[in-house]
Amino acid sequence: LGSERAIWAMSTKGGRAWRVARGSNPVLSPDGRWVLFVQEGQIHRAPVNTGTALTERNDDLPPLFRAWGRNGDPVWSPDGRFIAFVSQREDHSFIGIYDTDRPSVRYMAPGVDRDTQPTWSPDGARIAFQRRPGLPFGAQNQRPDDLPSDSLPPGLEESRFRGGYTNSIWVADLETGEGREVWHGPSDSPDFENISDLMWANDHLVFMSEPGNWRHYWSVPVSGHDGTPKELTPGDGMVEYVSLSKDGRTLYYAANMGNIHRRDIFSSQTDGGRNRQLTEGDMIETKPASLASDDQVAVLMSGSALPLSVGVVPSGGGEARRVSEIPSR
Repeated sequence: LGSERAIWAMSTKGGRAWRVARGSNPVLSPDGRWVLFVQEGQIHRAPVNTGTALTERNDDLPPLFRAWGRNGDPVWSPDGRFIAFVSQREDHSFIGIYDTDRPSVRYMAPGVDRDTQPTWSPDGARIAFQRRPGLPFGAQNQRPDDLPSDSLPPGLEESRFRGGYTNSIWVADLETGEGREVWHGPSDSPDFENISDLMWANDHLVFMSEPGNWRHYWSVPVSGHDGTPKELTPGDGMVEYVSLSKDGRTLYYAANMGNIHRRDIFSSQTDGGRNRQLTEGDMIETKPASLASDDQVAVLMSGSALPLSVGVVPSGGGEARRVSEIPSR
């Protein structure tokens, strides 16, 4: 039968953890009262405090709403009223918006393309998302081995936007549902053909891509941009973990630039401005988390004589200070 996959919660003050609901990959609401999770292609919501719910049997609760397609990747709006999600429809997908105050579903700039990775603007008035061409008919089926690819008409096995590119970022207005393209990848190169971890960072959109075979982060202005995005994480090395400052103007990241065997913390302005290394030395610092004050960055740190611990690093750079050792169990 295997073990159960369930969502649990625990107070930040400590104490015993409690079971919330059967599920995985919870998405916590801004006020901390609810979690979203996906089961069987529909989005569910459960109260974190099960004792205050109308029912304590969260496993038996129906989906928060039902909509056509397989729905997933829920993202709360900053005020917690709306939920953006991806509605998969086999050869295309939509960005849906569910209104928790006035239960209803709307779709942002819907078409025949594949829209994914919704991310909210800080004021909750707009949603950015990735748009790729719809899946062509030939790509949905297995081509016979004895049928050469050059015998098929153009467009049967691959699709492109007008202009020849295959990847773009759009921004839609929550009130009207209308959208516009703010950036698209090159038409003559596979660079930026795949992007992930799309984030709204102040007046820029930040994402991960590997045009140089390293996991790096890039940005484009929300106002629109033609050409190559600005690289935020230069150097030979891989970016593993990132965190945005509260105001979205700074990207903190853990990477191995300069020493392939170590991990240090770096920062970069999300508009492509100053980039700097915040830690150096014999310790390993990783998994940065920007604190509310933006004066410090929380990290996990370890070394030859230091077990894995929680530490803090000044946001302007300097030596990491250990706060607490992580319990072994």
